[in-house]
Amino acid sequence: MGLGSLFGGYNFQSTIREYCRAASWEIADLEDQSARLEFHMDSGRQQVVFITQREKLIEFAVPSVISFESADDIDADIAIELLERNSRLNIGFWCLATVDDEYTFTAMYNIDRDQLNDEAFAHIVNTLINECDQVEGEYDEE
Repeated sequence: MGLGSLFGGYNFQSTIREYCRAASWEIADLEDQSARLEFHMDSGRQQVVFITQREKLIEFAVPSVISFESADDIDADIAIELLERNSRLNIGFWCLATVDDEYTFTAMYNIDRDQLNDEAFAHIVNTLINECDQVEGEYDEE
C-alpha cells in the first residue's frame, strides 16, 4: 500500500467495496488492482464484470460468449454489427479481447478514477451487463 492510500489517497479495494455496498452487490473476487462481479440476469445468463485499475484509469470489461479460436474464424457480420452498435452507445464500446486464448467480443468502458463515484460505477456496470446480455440474446437467436 502506497503512502497516498494511507493518507486519504485512492485505494482500489476500499473504493470498490464502498461502491458495491452502495449498489447492494456482492464482490466475487477482489485483489489489489482488480475485481470481479457476477450477475445472474433475467435472461438466465450470467454476466461477469472485470474491473481493473491501470494507473489512474479504471477499466470495466464484460466478455461475451461470442468468441473465436483464431482471427481467421471471426464472423465479419457480427464484427460489423458490433462496430455499428458502438456508434449508438453512450457508455461502453465493443472490442475484441483475448480471453482464454480466444478472440472474445467484449463490452468495455474506461474512466479516469477521479471521475468515478458510486452512481457512475453502478450506471457503468448496469449498462455494460445489459448491453452484453442483449447482444448475447440476439446472437442466440441466430
